[in-house]
Amino acid sequence: MDAGQVQAKDKAGRQYFIQWRNGGYETTRKTREKNKDVVIIAQTAYASAANEKTALEAGCNAYITKPIYKHELFKLIKGHFPKMNME
Repeated sequence: MDAGQVQAKDKAGRQYFIQWRNGGYETTRKTREKNKDVVIIAQTAYASAANEKTALEAGCNAYITKPIYKHELFKLIKGHFPKMNME
């Protein structure tokens, strides 16, 4: 199973995570039980309205599909963390 997590804070001190693993929707649900404020962005190769709906219903704040382009990902992250320097 591929799994990993990146954890950081922005300049305002807000914490964010980028997490990937099989069963990500269940991980998202469990994360939401403990932390309502963390930003969760679903990343998938399955580009469909049904998959996006599932991700958002699971508690994800946003949804992005492969292929992922740097400028699109940065725009998405910046939308949730406007004070973050994304150079």
